Amino acid sequence: MTINTVASNLSSNTSAGAQQSAASTPKTPVVASNAPVSSTTSASSSAGSGVDVAVSASGVAALVASLKAAGAAGSKASAASTASAVATPSIAQLKSYTDKQLAQMPLAQWKALSAEQIAALPPIAIKGATQSQIALLSTKQVAGLTVAQMAALTKTQIAALTPLSIHSFSNSQISAITPPAFAGMSVSQLSALSVQQGVSLKPSQLIYLGQDQKNALQSKTMLASKSGNLFQIMAMMG
Repeated sequence: MTINTVASNLSSNTSAGAQQSAASTPKTPVVASNAPVSSTTSASSSAGSGVDVAVSASGVAALVASLKAAGAAGSKASAASTASAVATPSIAQLKSYTDKQLAQMPLAQWKALSAEQIAALPPIAIKGATQSQIALLSTKQVAGLTVAQMAALTKTQIAALTPLSIHSFSNSQISAITPPAFAGMSVSQLSALSVQQGVSLKPSQLIYLGQDQKNALQSKTMLASKSGNLFQIMAMMG
């Protein structure tokens, strides 16, 4: 229930309580008096109810206004907190990031980075990206990864990439992956590679692959007949 609803209910209930109390209070003869009359209107419940109601109209209005003001302030604070959570560092700031700083970046900020911001990160900083961060990379963000950044990725980071991210890699990005890191690819990741991507594979990248991984690449390399190193690759898969 929102503060505005509470305020509205309070105002309505007070009014209803006053009306009910006035109806239940026995009428008494009007007696002329020279005593001053209070400018504040109040109502009291019947003695049988056991509840005293003595809330002035001006008091209710003030309380309602106070509650509404508090609600508005809370909404602004919540909006400010949300905006702060997704605010991203500038490109100039990202260029000086360290691996530790990147590792501590909230996932909400990481997801909000553009391809241009991703590209601004130093390769040494990319090494600090956590598995959770790597797994959240969108295809647009993946497009921002430079060749130097791709070469900095570790085996654990490569393993955290989604098959969709793997499929969106350019040939130059795939060629830049170091052999030890390339070995982190799972069968599903390797299966996500297209025939066109298979052309960019280097024999050295297959050194650390197991037989299941090599089998996953078999169809990709066999169909990549235009690859200058096709026969070398096939020999490595023997």
